[in-house]
Amino acid sequence: MGLLAGSTVLLLTIIWGTCVIVGKCDLVNSVALDSVDTRRYSLTGSGVSTDIWTSYAARIMIISVLLFLILQLPQLLHSSSGRHLAVLIALIVSLLLLASYYF
Repeated sequence: MGLLAGSTVLLLTIIWGTCVIVGKCDLVNSVALDSVDTRRYSLTGSGVSTDIWTSYAARIMIISVLLFLILQLPQLLHSSSGRHLAVLIALIVSLLLLASYYF
């Protein structure tokens, strides 16, 4: 689980952040103008825009973080009997999220 969480955090922070910084363009009405970067380091005047499907996939990824919270709940409550139930719930939720990601 640590390997999966570590690689996910790496991909969502370092690689994604680098792509946003390198690929940013000027924003006009919340839409990026391709290959135009006159506002070098403006936090509000430059950025990236995505399509609606990328937004849907990002929401699914954010919701999938809840699985790690489900798995950590018995650990926080110091419950040894709840671990199997938490793993089963996390498995079912993760399979549902995987299916929703594919569809």
